[in-house]
Amino acid sequence: MTLLIIALAISIAFTYIPLPSAEGALIRSSIMYLPRLVIGLLILVIGLFFSVILVKSIAFAMKETFSEQYKGLSTLVENIIFVGLLAMILSISLETMGIPAKDLYPLILGALIMVLGVIVSSEATRMIKAINPDFEKYSQVAQFIILILFIIVGVTAMFAQYQIVGEVVKIVSIGISIGVGAATAFILYKAVKD
Repeated sequence: MTLLIIALAISIAFTYIPLPSAEGALIRSSIMYLPRLVIGLLILVIGLFFSVILVKSIAFAMKETFSEQYKGLSTLVENIIFVGLLAMILSISLETMGIPAKDLYPLILGALIMVLGVIVSSEATRMIKAINPDFEKYSQVAQFIILILFIIVGVTAMFAQYQIVGEVVKIVSIGISIGVGAATAFILYKAVKD
């Protein structure tokens, strides 16, 4: 809070100092940006603090309700909620700082989808192995398949605004889908045969 007051005081003081040159205009615009920067960073820090508290309390309530077999589901939901809150806090913070987020939103969304893919694939395979121990020998392949699907969606979200990249990702995703289908068929065949 003290930092915000200092930034406001400096901004107000520089409005009364005459700086006629181009360098003076640059200094003035930089100084006038300080309050927005400080407020954006405060939103980011305070938002992360409260989102961690909220997510931990939700996870605690869910762990108390779920049976021992599905405790991993509460961790999965906790991470998904945290990723969603992080995206919301980042977007609010960037808008407050005046950063044109139109080009940054797809990058943030794609990165969050990929992070979510890592979380979902590890938690899902861990839960399935806990429920069905026979699945352990196929868990790495299933985890890779889930992860590759989330990576494709994340990359598509990142570069969706560029037409040519969308076409390339579409062709690559068709090839990966065929590979995932073949791997899934092989896993099912081996599981049924064993």
